[in-house]
Amino acid sequence: MSGLRQRGGILPTLAAAGLTLVLAGCVAAPRGAAGVGAVGALQGSRVLLAPAGLLLASYDRDGDGAVSVQERAAGVSVSFASADADQSGALRIIEVDAWRERVLGDADRPPPASAFDVNFDGTVTEAEFGEALERLARELDADKDGVLSFAELAIDAALLGPGPGGPRPVSPIDVGVRPPRIPQ
Repeated sequence: MSGLRQRGGILPTLAAAGLTLVLAGCVAAPRGAAGVGAVGALQGSRVLLAPAGLLLASYDRDGDGAVSVQERAAGVSVSFASADADQSGALRIIEVDAWRERVLGDADRPPPASAFDVNFDGTVTEAEFGEALERLARELDADKDGVLSFAELAIDAALLGPGPGGPRPVSPIDVGVRPPRIPQ
């Protein structure tokens, strides 16, 4: 179990770093270049990923730039084990909040802790935890094929507009709307 926890801590960090490089390459590549995919349509734009999108992207085990249902299930297991600080097999809301703060950068970022405890019994099972993340994945799956491409997780910053006090990245996940569809 200890090895699983250690991998759960470093894996999302490495995946996020790799994803940043992949997206940077996609944005910099000429439109229509081989292997660029839909993110290439954002050439010249600033591409952002919400923290929840980064989490889901970190579940890409085979490096193909997409996250399948099977990869999400494996990623959920690692994330759940990482969140289960007392190794009880179930999460208390305080463990969910601590995990959200560590992984998403802030305990107030979506999805809220209440999204994980669907029966409101104060305990989050691995099934409830997985279902909360799967609901998020379904919301982000623009083409509804069950596979999350990195392009579906990418947000064109130009489409978001300025924030209060000047331009700032605003995640559609943070404001509760689905990201804009990226032209193919």
